[in-house]
Amino acid sequence: GSQESLADVMSNIFSGLEALANQSSKKGATAPSGAHVVVEELTYHPPSSDVPLLDAVSLSIEPNTIGLVYGCSGGGKSSLLHVLAGLSEETAGAVSFSGPGGPVLDSTSRMKEAGLVFQFPERHFVGRTLQDELTIGWPVNGPDAMVKQQMLTARTYQVLDAVGLRGMPLDTPLETLSGGYKRRVALAVQLIRQPRLLLLDEPLAGLDWKARHELVGVLEKVRGECTVLVVSHDLGEVARLVGGRWRMHRGGRLEA
Repeated sequence: GSQESLADVMSNIFSGLEALANQSSKKGATAPSGAHVVVEELTYHPPSSDVPLLDAVSLSIEPNTIGLVYGCSGGGKSSLLHVLAGLSEETAGAVSFSGPGGPVLDSTSRMKEAGLVFQFPERHFVGRTLQDELTIGWPVNGPDAMVKQQMLTARTYQVLDAVGLRGMPLDTPLETLSGGYKRRVALAVQLIRQPRLLLLDEPLAGLDWKARHELVGVLEKVRGECTVLVVSHDLGEVARLVGGRWRMHRGGRLEA
């Protein structure tokens, strides 16, 4: 059918751009592209809450490392991710992705530079197939749409390789995928955007030991591209990869 032939076309483009993808990854290997995250006295107190969800939170994450925030449910871990991703506006404090003394980013700027993978990514899928989800938001009109599509296709090829989806047919319905593979798709969608900071909300929750092990392998590759902040209630297999770790206490207080 048309869906299948379109997948074939995409596969051919992937193959044709393989050399280009390899070249660009070699070129980018010298300069770490990850954000140097500095959070200073970040407070988030939405009008709907009696108490702050984040209370004077400070942390620093070196570029291209993995940070871990852990602690009990309801402490404010997800709120921290939403603020860093620019989905929520902080009440006070400052966030920079360029190290100490770097420019302070407002929520709109953070949204452009950060990518968030939710705990249950399938609830946020908008496409029916793998290809639908990967190509949402790609330019279709305008003089340079074709060039941008080719660049995105080359980028998509690299990302699918990194997250272990390279061999999956592009017309695969998302609803048929396991929890582990749905998380890989959600990861791929964010990585295609080339975020400087990747935020993962409970990435290991609900996965069996094999899927957890595989996902940790994926994270090892991903930190070569960007800085990663993982939120989890258990340290699990991620612990050995982590550079800095912080415990979130009730009331949104963070302790290194």
